[in-house]
Amino acid sequence: MKEQSNINQEWNHVVTMEELGELKRKFNITYDSKGVSMAMDKAAKNLSKQVQMKGFRKGKAPAHLIKKMFQKEVRELASLMLSQEGFLHACFENKVQPMGQPDVLSTSFENNGQFYCELYVEVRPTIVPMGYLGIGLTKQESDVNQIVSKEIETLRKMWAKEIPKEEIENGNVVELDFVLKYEDKELTSGKDQKFEVLEQNEMPFGKNLFGLKVGDFYVEEQVIPEGFEDASNKTGTIEITVKGVFTKEPLDDDGLCKQLQVETFDEALAKIENSVRRHLATKEREGLEEQIVDKLVELHEFDVPKGWVSDEKKFLQQRLNLESVDEELDKKLYELSLRNIKRSFILDAIGDVEKIQVSEEEINGFIQQQAEQSNISTLIVKKELREKNMLDNVVMSIRQRKIMDFILSQAQIVEENDQVQEEVASSFDIPDNPME
Repeated sequence: MKEQSNINQEWNHVVTMEELGELKRKFNITYDSKGVSMAMDKAAKNLSKQVQMKGFRKGKAPAHLIKKMFQKEVRELASLMLSQEGFLHACFENKVQPMGQPDVLSTSFENNGQFYCELYVEVRPTIVPMGYLGIGLTKQESDVNQIVSKEIETLRKMWAKEIPKEEIENGNVVELDFVLKYEDKELTSGKDQKFEVLEQNEMPFGKNLFGLKVGDFYVEEQVIPEGFEDASNKTGTIEITVKGVFTKEPLDDDGLCKQLQVETFDEALAKIENSVRRHLATKEREGLEEQIVDKLVELHEFDVPKGWVSDEKKFLQQRLNLESVDEELDKKLYELSLRNIKRSFILDAIGDVEKIQVSEEEINGFIQQQAEQSNISTLIVKKELREKNMLDNVVMSIRQRKIMDFILSQAQIVEENDQVQEEVASSFDIPDNPME
């Protein structure tokens, strides 16, 4: 444990700092009677603007009367002011970068006229960035023509014409209503559910439907999925009403052009290729950034404020709409949160070394882009950002992207053949099990 003291006569205080580990600091701050008197006067003056005393206009009551009539309020406000001022001085004098506001452990006005407070704060870890210049990365070399061909095939199926038929067969599209029950109590239901029926689909929306016709009512025993409290994993029933059966006829070239709102098939090809290239560029960027973060996190070992990791985990859980998590998922969320926080610290340290800043023009460019995407004015975007205190987050996001751009500009990138070509779209964006 290290201890350090600083005395500043002008500010009439003494600060003692204790290091309680790599990221924890405790400040013991003492103000002499002169400093306390100055704080009391300032507190009384501020309170006089808020209270009304008989015989005086608002804000004109003498300080000595305010101190006498509102002793408790003056002391509380003076205590707050001294604690806040002492915290700022303590950080400045000890060259500490705090991670948020401090926890006030104790405050007291002493009999000798002095004021004492004890504060606890987590501080930013000290990081000396390394290994980010000329970092080795790999990217997958994709066959754009092959992906475009697969995308065309996918779009033809996705926008296929539906031809009505009577009986369900493998590969047909079915439209149905269903009700899942347990002991005659409805657990969940679905209206006008429409999806492709395939032999490999999970029951009861798989091959058990083969042979049913439009208008048929079908009842089958069903094991209740997880998430239905006392009924989970017990046997209930599912009632299915078939409302429509269709075969799919893939779109021809003219139909594809119509869907893409172009005149010729060459224009359709160009539009699809542009979309594929944008998608691949985004995925390539994401893949390279993930490699950078993996390598940098491995190179830099440092402690992270536990409160920040906890807050990040809560944010991820909310963003993923996870009402509850089991032990395994909680561990994964923790690891991801820790990685995200370390990523931010390391990139900030690199940005400081390389003196990467965000200009007013770049901030305005971001706001303009958001306004165009939402079809609203830039003034509204700025107003919303200020009201939600998000401007600092915008600056941080722009800066970290610039830092990533810098790292990528210096990186040694090697291309590898991508044997598995990815599809940009899926033929039917539906759940495997409509009950989930």
